[in-house]
Order: sequence, then C-alpha cells, then structure tokens
Amino acid sequence: AYTLSSGTTIGWVLLGLLVLLSLFIYRPFCRAFCPIGLALGWVARIPGASVLGLGRECPVCLSCEKACRIDAILQDGDSYSLDNAECVACGDCMDACRLGGISFFRKNKKHPSKFRCVRPSSCRPS
Repeated sequence: AYTLSSGTTIGWVLLGLLVLLSLFIYRPFCRAFCPIGLALGWVARIPGASVLGLGRECPVCLSCEKACRIDAILQDGDSYSLDNAECVACGDCMDACRLGGISFFRKNKKHPSKFRCVRPSSCRPS
C-alpha cells in the first residue's frame, strides 16, 4: 500500500477492499485483521490482565463514549457499557474523561472486563 506496487492482483484487491471498508468502519484493519488487536481482546479475558475501568465515581457524562471510535464503549439511553475485548487501547476515552476517572487497572471483581454504568453512577459488571 505504501509503494503502490503490488506484484499480484490479489494485493490490489485487498488494498481496494481495505480502502472501501475504511469508508464505513473506523480502522477496519485494526478491528478485524490486526494481530495486536486480536491479542488485546484475548488478554482482556485473562484473570489479572490490565483492563480499562473506573477509578472514580462516574457522572455518566458519556464523553468517553463519544471519544471511542472503535465502539468498545456503547451508549444505551442514559447508560453506557464498556467491553475491553473490543478495546484496542488507543487511549482516546482516557483523554476525553475530564475527571480522570477512566484508566487501566488489573482485572478483578471491582474492575471486570465488561461493565455497565447507569445514571445515577451505578456501575456493575455486565
């Protein structure tokens, strides 16, 4: 893709497919084909792994959900849920949280790999 000189037709087809998917999906290679993204999804399932979690009480302002372009944080009305298996650890949600409440933690009962936050500030595993 960088040199625009592929020796095979399949190379051009894959490049075209990747460009086409980029119009509809944010970072399609990272979400579907990247071995690092795949490994991060597997790591989120290991006990004691580092996952995103809430360090402070969350006011459910949804600024983290708006910043997440990977759709690891999804809004459902006045609540949101975070799935660390979908997260590619880009850090956009941590930068968007003005309270500094979202950060990396060791996975345990207090910080599960999936959680849901509902107003008023009740976060629970999902």
